[in-house]
Formats: sequence, C-alpha cells, structure tokens
Amino acid sequence: MLLLKILEEVCILGFLGSCPICTVFDEFLSMPAIKAVFDFLSYYANFYVIFLGRMWRDITPSQYGILLILISLGGYLLMRGAARK
Repeated sequence: MLLLKILEEVCILGFLGSCPICTVFDEFLSMPAIKAVFDFLSYYANFYVIFLGRMWRDITPSQYGILLILISLGGYLLMRGAARK
C-alpha cells in the first residue's frame, strides 16, 4: 500500500479536488485479484526497502569496499559488452 500512500500525498499536494489518476487507480484496485497481487508485491517491496536501509546504515568499511568493487566490476562488464563505434 506504499504506492497508494504516495499517490494520495501527490494528489493532496498537487490537486484541489478529485484526482483522475487516483480514481482510475481506485477502480483498478477494486478488483479482488488485482488487490491481492498488489498487496503481496507492496508487502515484499516494503520489506526489502527496510532491510536494505538497515544494511546500509550498519555497513562496515570492508563491506563498503566490497560493494565498491562489485559496482566497478559490474560497470566494467557492462561497458565491455557495449557496442563500439
């Protein structure tokens, strides 16, 4: 339901009255199967956002070094596979 909260805040800040995006989104969520899938995905997305936030906050210098090395290796592999001009 994180996306729904974000949409509500955007509509409160951006519009005076009913938001067309929110009305379409509410109609979309009124279908039970869609609501179940959306609840499932938002629950796990919220879990991983909190989990990664805690990991980032408690990172040690050696873990930060490993992270930088993995990012640089990933960038190298992506650039090596790019088309040459």
